[in-house]
Amino acid sequence: MLILATSLLWIILRDIAKHRISNLSILVLSIIMIVTSHCEVHWRAGLIAFIILIAVFHIADLGGGDAKLITALSLFNPVKVSASSYIAMALLIGVVIVLLHLLKDRRISGNIALAPAICGPLLVAIF
Repeated sequence: MLILATSLLWIILRDIAKHRISNLSILVLSIIMIVTSHCEVHWRAGLIAFIILIAVFHIADLGGGDAKLITALSLFNPVKVSASSYIAMALLIGVVIVLLHLLKDRRISGNIALAPAICGPLLVAIF
């Protein structure tokens, strides 16, 4: 789980610094999750996330890396965390990110790193 936590932290830090989530980092994360979950794939969760993300991607201008990251986490997540706990923590982290962005830029427009809100609940659940 330490390797998984390190990979999640790497993605968070890169998204904050560059506002990019690379395909390679999602691929590495997926491989780590497949190995740690003993190849358990959550098809239903992945499909639901993918369908919702298609709509959100077009309506809210969600980044492609964010959408791929959420889909990968939905498919291969080895960490046991309830959906309601994950959503509550993601919303809390997301609100903090938006407030910090507002304090820094004085507006909501522009790039906002969402990887902390996407990966943060899993980091909390790991530790």
